[in-house]
Amino acid sequence: MIRNKANSRSITATDLQLSAKGAATLRRIEALQRLMPSETSRASLAARMGEQYKGVRKVYEALGYPEEQDLTFSYFLNKWDRQDIATSVINKPVNKTWSGILNVTEEGALEGESVLAKEWKELNRRLKVKKELVKLDALDGIGQYALLLFGFNDVQNKEQFKRPAGKKLKLNYIRAISEGTSKVVEWEEDSSNERFGQPKFYEIEIGQPTDNENTTLITNIKIHHSRILHVASGSLTSNIYGRSRLKSIVNRLEDLEKLLGGSAEMYWRGARPGYHAKPDENYKMTTETEDALDEELDKYEHDLRRILYAQGIDLKSLETQISDPKGHVEVQHEAIAAETGIPKRILVGSERGELSSSQDKDQWLGLIADRRENYAEPEIFEPFIDKCMDHGILTEHEFTIIWSDLFAQSEKEKVDIGKVRADALETYLKSPLAVELFPIELGIKHFLGLNKDQIEEFMENVDVEALKEDESMKGIEEELEEENNTNSIPSTNSNGKHKL
Repeated sequence: MIRNKANSRSITATDLQLSAKGAATLRRIEALQRLMPSETSRASLAARMGEQYKGVRKVYEALGYPEEQDLTFSYFLNKWDRQDIATSVINKPVNKTWSGILNVTEEGALEGESVLAKEWKELNRRLKVKKELVKLDALDGIGQYALLLFGFNDVQNKEQFKRPAGKKLKLNYIRAISEGTSKVVEWEEDSSNERFGQPKFYEIEIGQPTDNENTTLITNIKIHHSRILHVASGSLTSNIYGRSRLKSIVNRLEDLEKLLGGSAEMYWRGARPGYHAKPDENYKMTTETEDALDEELDKYEHDLRRILYAQGIDLKSLETQISDPKGHVEVQHEAIAAETGIPKRILVGSERGELSSSQDKDQWLGLIADRRENYAEPEIFEPFIDKCMDHGILTEHEFTIIWSDLFAQSEKEKVDIGKVRADALETYLKSPLAVELFPIELGIKHFLGLNKDQIEEFMENVDVEALKEDESMKGIEEELEEENNTNSIPSTNSNGKHKL
């Protein structure tokens, strides 16, 4: 039951004449009534963020942090566009996640040999799919969600975007769409539908260039959900509206702006000393001399001149005041690294240009591997492949996604490991006891860490017995040489003379 405040009259289903449309309207209103208290509660809680002592002290306001209603898509987009650390927080994980080779093949088939693998390769080459998925990932991180528009060949005008997409279509293009240029305009209200409560239609702004390079023609298109891949992440309560990856570090980003911008301004104003001007006792300034002095001071301040002409004025330099902001900036970087999981040395780099430590690298690659497994694959790539199969773009089949190996050894690591293995093999073969205790197969397996195929290749191409004999002889020769050197050292008597 709904209470009408204007006339305090109760509105029931009878008042709506129990029509199908009226009953549906009533259900929507009742659903909104149930939803409003929780939404109002969350909004009220967000508005009180940063308040202490029952609202007497408003920390966020005092520190200049943006209010909840100011954290819009435009705000986050501007942060990503203009602030270096915000750009790194979004771009670095996205670019690393999608770096390297990305393939799809039929389950159980060898990579690159299946029909599906060839179809994917051609589709990716023709439409640059991976490049668009990178944009989709980044836009989802900046805003609450991002959309991927499928441009099927069954659309000849914008009105036909409203129709459900058919089967056996051709994909002419795909386009990543941001939260800022799209919105949900209609929801699925049929409770028996498997998409109940999900978007039914979207409205998307499409910009078209005009003859005037500074003007873009904006067209709004209503699009059926079957032509859209909706991606949203970071929220615990909604699959439609996620959470910007920048939201939890907004305050730190604002602090960095103040620290970096403030330190630059401090240096600009403080590194060059100010001056105290004191007129001579018997000197009288006229309007002309005052104007001339003001002009000289303006040139000194704004044109960075090092000379001042000041007749009858005693100028004394003031002490410069400059402090190093490095420690304060590092605290902000550490807080951002802690929240995002990106190691600090990867987020900002080393001050000496050094490579990150192996621990940082392992942590970073672990983050990317987890991101591939729990986000990029199930939320973006698998739904994309499924949608392509549903509409006949790719052959429908159980499939396997193949990513490039994040933990593959670099050339330097391969050389270092090869050197260690060579030294270990040499030491092993020089010890007859080790060779007797550990047969050559066990030795190269456990001491060199080779797998079964590598061991077989080694045994087939190396004359092991000759190698063992050669190394054993070298060991014996070295022992004899050492013994001879020891015996040939002349001894001396108590008088310091050599005994022969």
